[in-house]
Amino acid sequence: MRKAFDLRHPTTAFEHDSTVVAAMELSGKSWIISGAVPGVSRQPKKTLPVGDIAGVKAVLDGWVGESTRSGQRIVRIVVGFEAGRDGFWIARELMALGLEVYVMQAASIPVDRRHRRVKTDRIDVELHASRACA
Repeated sequence: MRKAFDLRHPTTAFEHDSTVVAAMELSGKSWIISGAVPGVSRQPKKTLPVGDIAGVKAVLDGWVGESTRSGQRIVRIVVGFEAGRDGFWIARELMALGLEVYVMQAASIPVDRRHRRVKTDRIDVELHASRACA
């Protein structure tokens, strides 16, 4: 059974086989959530309406179920997203559901400027999820 995330206590070391990592890209039109799910070969992705906290939880629970059916035991769910105009209320809501949440300053996320490419929400969410598992 997972314990609720508590900022006052340090987290455990990152264990790839027992941790679902999700990255969210928040825009004014929709939210995109992408994940690295142990035991699932694809990188799942889902688009949700803005403000759908229950939908985020349902997507994560579904990914935990997929992982469990593949033989993995999930003990930790980590969610991250860039700080934005409304990022902190989302973090509080997700933490109230027992999730471990990290809000990142957009300027602190490394970007290779030599090969500049079009910035899209889809590219951002895939980059965040892949870096979290590195």
